[in-house]
Amino acid sequence: MVGGISGLSGAWVVGPRPGIFIHRANLLQKKDIYVHDRLLATQKLWMVIGTLGLWVGWYGFNCGSVGGIVGQVETVALVAINTTVAAIVGAVAAAVVSHLHH
Repeated sequence: MVGGISGLSGAWVVGPRPGIFIHRANLLQKKDIYVHDRLLATQKLWMVIGTLGLWVGWYGFNCGSVGGIVGQVETVALVAINTTVAAIVGAVAAAVVSHLHH
């Protein structure tokens, strides 16, 4: 709860990035198109970095918590494989939905 409130208040204080909300009428100017394309490119990069960070975190959480509770290597290996397969299926599903949407 504290993390969510802190994140929300931090986002409210910082506000949106400059140029993130560009009106369609302004997109006709070459400068605005460049800014808009550059922002979209950096958003994709940060999405990938965030996804990889979450994936590594899930390995630590899933395997670490099962290893601490159960203590058997076979169970930890199974959890690691399940985490990997879940991430792959999620990535493929997101790619298919994105391809169908665009």
